[in-house]
Amino acid sequence: MTPSVTENAGLGTRPSILVVDDHEEIAHLLAMLLRANGYLVLEAGSVAEATQRYSTDGPTHLVITDIGLADGNGAELVVHLGHPVARTLFTSGHPRSTFDRTAAALPPDAAFLQKPFAPALLLATLRELLAGP
Repeated sequence: MTPSVTENAGLGTRPSILVVDDHEEIAHLLAMLLRANGYLVLEAGSVAEATQRYSTDGPTHLVITDIGLADGNGAELVVHLGHPVARTLFTSGHPRSTFDRTAAALPPDAAFLQKPFAPALLLATLRELLAGP
């Protein structure tokens, strides 16, 4: 049996993050930035792949997910994974208000960044999420 990412990380030493985006180049750029800043990263390009990676290699400290994915949405993915919303960063190229009355509606306290966003803003948001309750 392969140890989980958090076991490999020595829980609390190097936070692990699952990055889910169906635009491969965006997922890779995020992963490169996160790895360069000391995070362990799992990448997935769909709800199905994210579910598989999370069950095989997770759980992770954080999940970063695009809201609109080809085979579902990020809000439903997080519920399906059983991952806490407080440790999730939702992203989209559309404003948050776009999703308010859809199946992809986010909880009011969910962290959200609209693409494109600056790397410094992403890293600051992740530090805030990791420091939270």
